[in-house]
Amino acid sequence: MAKIAAAASKAAIKKAEKALVAAQEAGDAEDIKAKEEAVSAAKTKAEQAAEKLKTLQNTPAPSTTDNTPASSVGADAAAEYEKALKQAKIAAAASKAAVKRAEKNLIGVKEAVSQGNAESSEIQVKEEAIVTAKANAEKAAEKLKALQDAPPTAPASGSAAPQVDNAAAEEQAKALKQAKIVAAASKAAIKRAEKALVVAQKDGDPDDIKAKEEAIVTAKENAEKAADKLKALQEAPAPETAINTAANTQPASTEDNKAADAEAEKAAKEKAMKQAKIILAATRTALKKAEKALTELETGSDTDAISEQQKTVERCQKKFSDAEQKMAELTAAEQQATDSSQVKNGNEADTASVQ
Repeated sequence: MAKIAAAASKAAIKKAEKALVAAQEAGDAEDIKAKEEAVSAAKTKAEQAAEKLKTLQNTPAPSTTDNTPASSVGADAAAEYEKALKQAKIAAAASKAAVKRAEKNLIGVKEAVSQGNAESSEIQVKEEAIVTAKANAEKAAEKLKALQDAPPTAPASGSAAPQVDNAAAEEQAKALKQAKIVAAASKAAIKRAEKALVVAQKDGDPDDIKAKEEAIVTAKENAEKAADKLKALQEAPAPETAINTAANTQPASTEDNKAADAEAEKAAKEKAMKQAKIILAATRTALKKAEKALTELETGSDTDAISEQQKTVERCQKKFSDAEQKMAELTAAEQQATDSSQVKNGNEADTASVQ
């Protein structure tokens, strides 16, 4: 049952990833976010299923005191090992083939884009597919190597605890490697999204600009999550250390927590300000282009086109006004925080001088 559940969870990941690719091609930001969450949930379930299967596979064979010949137990273990090794080899080969297919797909899309038969956004989808395929191939290769380096042996008495520690260390190293790949990919996604926004701003399509701005926000949120996860893994103690020093570990001080909270709040404010500046610049550019287009149309006699362009100008003015208001609010909040900090520092200085 555990093997079936593990296989089914892997299939669920593939389905969720295909659905995400379709959503990315459609360009619906909300749908993309939903599909990304579905992929994340599927991967979490797959990890749980894999852990359960691994636990069952690592469970020692029944004691030979129940009239089962020792040679029979050893033969069963060897057979299970050979079966797992064969499956790992197949998975490793299949994952390598998947990488090659993904790379070929990227080449095909680039050619189609250069010929005007595909959207440039499809290149990003294919590049991300390559990153995923390479990550899967790396996992498969690591699993195969682990099996090849650890042939089945009879469990020695008292060796259970070290085996658990080694497995935990291996899982931690694997998770850290995967987190580094995801963090790098998320940074690359931000750069691609920012380039796409520049192109959209040059074209002057307000709807396309808004979509690209939302794509940048999503990419940065994903990058921030990936960076947080990577940092947590990098700072996590090794499994052996966690076991040996658990009794001596002290909780972080209140001052440390306050400093961390203040740093996080500062980073969040800086991120919000930077994003507001991008949106303000984009909406200003879109408004200028819309007004210029309206001026050109007003020299003619196409009243329908003029009317439509006037509506576009109004939409652009509304977005620009909202962006200005948001920037003003952030700037005022920042100034208020600065003033409060200066007052606090001044009071502390006065108190110190009195003492």
